Amino acid sequence: MPNLIDRYHQLIETWPNPICVDEGMRQWISMIDVGVISEASLPAIFAGLKRWKQSEQWKDKGMVHSVPRWLREKLWLDHPRPSLKAESTDYSNSRYDPSEGYRA
Repeated sequence: MPNLIDRYHQLIETWPNPICVDEGMRQWISMIDVGVISEASLPAIFAGLKRWKQSEQWKDKGMVHSVPRWLREKLWLDHPRPSLKAESTDYSNSRYDPSEGYRA
């Protein structure tokens, strides 16, 4: 379990607006105890955090979920809408060119 506790600290270090960190730690430990969080689930949790950090909703730091809520609701499983900045944009097959606007 010590490695899983260290991984919680890594999660918090990369959290965009870490609030309720102590409550989040209690949530993390309780989810370890029931088997929701394990070494096997860590890649999905960190990938989920990466998606949320690139989301439209989390562009505004005031809209970032608290750590315990994100954990409790297993939001790492969600696929939030990416922000426009996070999306790679290929205009080659589009009528839109960012330098010229819409093409006829």
